[in-house]
Amino acid sequence: MSDYELILQTGRKLACASYGPQTGQPLLLFHGAPGSRLESHPDASVLNGLHIRLIVPDRPGYGLSTADPQRTFLSWAEDLSQLMDHLAIESCPILGFSGGGPYAMACAYAMPEKINRLGLVSSLAPFDNPFGTDGMNEQSKALFALAASDPDMFASQITGLVTDAEILYQIMTAGLPAEDQAVFASESMSRMYRADLAESVRHGVNGIVSDMLLYPKNWGFDPATIGCETMLWQGLKDINVPPTMGKHLAETIPGCKASFLPEQGHFLLFTYWKEILSQLMR
Repeated sequence: MSDYELILQTGRKLACASYGPQTGQPLLLFHGAPGSRLESHPDASVLNGLHIRLIVPDRPGYGLSTADPQRTFLSWAEDLSQLMDHLAIESCPILGFSGGGPYAMACAYAMPEKINRLGLVSSLAPFDNPFGTDGMNEQSKALFALAASDPDMFASQITGLVTDAEILYQIMTAGLPAEDQAVFASESMSRMYRADLAESVRHGVNGIVSDMLLYPKNWGFDPATIGCETMLWQGLKDINVPPTMGKHLAETIPGCKASFLPEQGHFLLFTYWKEILSQLMR
């Protein structure tokens, strides 16, 4: 892994990590919420075998990236454009996992000349979809409702709830279905995710709060206007992001090629890591 830092035109710092061969085909991965640039499968052989240079940026407020009080999904696209220019990437595919999905969709919408294929795994959909949050676990549903109705109370509650990285790990893995528990039964996966979450709150919970306040709002763009080839993967046993959201995106994004996996949960990205990257980079 190699770390990079870029000073944006706004003066903020944007950090990212690069995995796999530096001469490989570039692929941008947007981490979940919470998450960080450390969110990557621990088995490096997949990236080497597929000759992929995986680039994972910290969103503002996470890891080493400076917080952005004015952050929106579309302002993230502006940040990413500068990062791609800095890394001399003219165009490449982008993969959004979970809470990273809306940011990936925003980039595909705002930068069609730079994003040539969009991948979505366990991705959130707009909350005004016909099914809303049906099927989402009750804790997440309550937090999103609070974020939408009382942002100050929500920020206070998250600050009091997430007091250290181990508590955050316990929160994020509590109550998961057996399919997701199996992912973290692997010592290497558990170690990666613990490090990822610890890095996400290196400087506090600003990143988490900023993300959670944005998701229930109007996103500022319509996924129905995304023009690039889009591939979507959704586990039907996902309780973090319910399958109804995946189905809504599959029906909304023009030409979306969707795979619904009956025996998979939220963290299917890491179970199907090689298959997903192979299809996205074919």
